Amino acid sequence: MENKLTTKEQSISLYQMLINSYNNSRLLTARQNAIARLSTTKQNIGEIIRINGELEVKRMISHILVEASQQLNIGKNITAEQTIKIAEQLIVKYPYFRLSDFKALLSEGLTGRYGTTYDRLDIQIIFEWAKKYDEELHEAVLDEREKEHKNNISLTKNIHPVLLPDRKS
Repeated sequence: MENKLTTKEQSISLYQMLINSYNNSRLLTARQNAIARLSTTKQNIGEIIRINGELEVKRMISHILVEASQQLNIGKNITAEQTIKIAEQLIVKYPYFRLSDFKALLSEGLTGRYGTTYDRLDIQIIFEWAKKYDEELHEAVLDEREKEHKNNISLTKNIHPVLLPDRKS
């Protein structure tokens, strides 16, 4: 009888593990969908925090970090706990980034565009990547503004000035 009880308890335990696994996968899928949906918007992290709360944004960025870290075959990878701390610091340092910016900088970093990982992925590496990505983003914005400025100047050159009569008092 005791053996059956143990088997029954094991079955219940296994069933609970399966339910927890299923619920976690549903939560993960929901978070992935939220990230995908919010990555396509033009809202920056600060705006997303006002809408969804800081905790949820930390979780989203943490999830992006975990996905990126899983793509590397290295000896010293970041842990789940570290991803939350890194997400907190990224939010503080780069509140104007969008979720798509975080995905892009990690994607480019993983390809080696911002330097070599040297068998490790940690906060220093991620912040080096973020700094280089931010510099590129800043240069792109300045280039775009310069183009707009040149276009505005060329448009104003084609406008004939309106001559107003002199005012004699």
